[in-house]
Amino acid sequence: MSENTIKKSELSRIVGTSSPYITKLEKKGIFDHCYKGDELLRFETIEAYVNNYDFKRDSQREANDKNKDLNKLYITKKDLALAFSLKSATEITRLDKIDVFKECYEGKKLKRVLALKAYVDFINKKDDISNSTNDSLPEVISKDLEEFKPQSISDIRKFYKGLISLTKSPLQKASISKDEDVKIEKFLKNQELEKRLVDTSIVEKEAFEIARKVRDGFLSLPDRLSSELIGKDKPEITQILIKEINYVLEDLAND
Repeated sequence: MSENTIKKSELSRIVGTSSPYITKLEKKGIFDHCYKGDELLRFETIEAYVNNYDFKRDSQREANDKNKDLNKLYITKKDLALAFSLKSATEITRLDKIDVFKECYEGKKLKRVLALKAYVDFINKKDDISNSTNDSLPEVISKDLEEFKPQSISDIRKFYKGLISLTKSPLQKASISKDEDVKIEKFLKNQELEKRLVDTSIVEKEAFEIARKVRDGFLSLPDRLSSELIGKDKPEITQILIKEINYVLEDLAND
């Protein structure tokens, strides 16, 4: 197996399809830009395949295929490394730890074409960053930062570790590290704010209970006081009413 080139038969085995289908794609011109002389370049050919792969159509086909070949559907980290001529699966494992293949899993298994595409996209992203001519953050990283929605401090550290591993410029690394500190600080502030917030349903329930007690307390006054107020003059009635109203309000305050 050549490190830099690939045969169509090997490609079909890597992507989990048939040789006739690869030939069909070749006739469509999918691999026209992947040739160097008479040989197909390995990375470029796999890239062309995964970028022209209809994930929606294939997902439906898999759902309808009761006799699907699981060996074609999934791929091991070792075979993923071999597909790109990596010496071992160590690099794939490292990338897995920084969530490069996060969206490629079905249970504990890596879906073949999704994993191949994830690696291709990672390498292209890394090349884009390496080829950046200035020390500001490349657009590809800035977009990732905008879309990143962490659930924990651990998520933040893992995400930024992955971004830093992509960069070569010291200033870019410093910029990413600074952004990481800002992200963590903002995350902690948001968590503290969330602790101070009260569920609106709880507030509504408490408000309803208070309103009910106020209503019941004052509606009970006529029955309790009607007989007591008979024959009293105005100052006495006023004093009795004030006393009973204060009693109702104190009772609510104690609750």
